[in-house]
Amino acid sequence: MRVRYLPKFKKQYKKLPSRFQEQFDERLRLFLIDPTAPKLRVHPLKGEFAGYWSMNINGDIRALYVLQGEDIIIFALIGAHSGLYGKSDLDRPSVEMIDTTHPPSNEVLSKLKQLLHSSS
Repeated sequence: MRVRYLPKFKKQYKKLPSRFQEQFDERLRLFLIDPTAPKLRVHPLKGEFAGYWSMNINGDIRALYVLQGEDIIIFALIGAHSGLYGKSDLDRPSVEMIDTTHPPSNEVLSKLKQLLHSSS
């Protein structure tokens, strides 16, 4: 699995306190080993954030990403729950802008959802 970061994510990450950066790095290592690990609380988002997935970094910090194709994860945003979900459309990258070449197949999404639900 390959990981990419949008410039907005990089900017937000750099502004985080070092302990939160370390927590993200630790969670990312776990995610790459087992994206269904319960500790990560990975789940697809709905509504305005449809197409994004959320990964729990700690009690309040979330990392939002999109899947591109079969093996690319693009981290788009990171920050406090209230800050991320309280932003307007202008403050977040659109999924269409990120994932224009190879969206994940329905089969890949279905398998990931099954894995996530079976680990709950």
